[in-house]
Formats: sequence, structure tokens, C-alpha cells
Amino acid sequence: MKVAVHNIVNNIEQDELDAGRLQEVYEIDVKLGKKLDLPSSFNSEIRSDLVRMAVASSRANRRQAYGSRPHRGKLRPMAGMKHSVEWWGKGRGVSRIMRRTGQRRGAQNPHTLGGRRAHGPKVEKDWSRKLNRNERRLAR
Repeated sequence: MKVAVHNIVNNIEQDELDAGRLQEVYEIDVKLGKKLDLPSSFNSEIRSDLVRMAVASSRANRRQAYGSRPHRGKLRPMAGMKHSVEWWGKGRGVSRIMRRTGQRRGAQNPHTLGGRRAHGPKVEKDWSRKLNRNERRLAR
């Protein structure tokens, strides 16, 4: 496959007019250049499905891991998070885990209002996506 190459030249000139104003003149010259042979891969059709997969794989591989630190088990948990919650026990006529009302900081359990997330995001999750070698080559 042969492709014609064009030589493009941009010229920008500034002329000073009265009272220090500038006038800009733009010129573009296009001349026909020589013909080049392209590699055989340019003869194949563009596979939009493979390009979409390659872009998704590239974006997934750049993704930064995130996760919650506050309730990380026994290894340096956030203050007050070593135990799930304080509760009075049964027999007082109130719900076992106090609900959060007013300005109190009560809810730490997942099933209470304003509580933490039950199974939050983990840092160990692998977000990367693998692309097969031939698919990656065809998507270029």
C-alpha cells in the first residue's frame, strides 16, 4: 500500500501598523511529496471491538487501588474500632445497639443509621485486565 506524503509549511509574519498595533499574516503552503510504502498491517480493517477492549484494558491497568483503613482488623485499626460497638445488653426496653440521634456518635455497625460499610472495598483487589497477545497486536 502506497501513501502520498504532503509537505506542509506554515509561515506567520507580523507587521507593525500605526500606534504600535500588530498585523499577523498567516500562510500555509502544501506541496505534494514522495510516496511511501506502509507496512502490511495497514491493509487490515480496523476492529472496533478489539480497540475498545484494548482501551478498557489500558485504563483498568492504570487504575489505582483504594480501600478502607479505619476497620482493618487488629492491625492498627482506627481508634474506637477494635470492637464492633458498645451495647447495654438486653432487658432495658431499648434497642440493643443505640440508634444515633441528635449530636451523638453512636452508630458504628453496618446495620445502624450512619454506620460503616459492611464489606467495604479492599486494597488487595486486582483491577487489571489481561489482553491476549494477538488481540493486542490487532488493536494497534
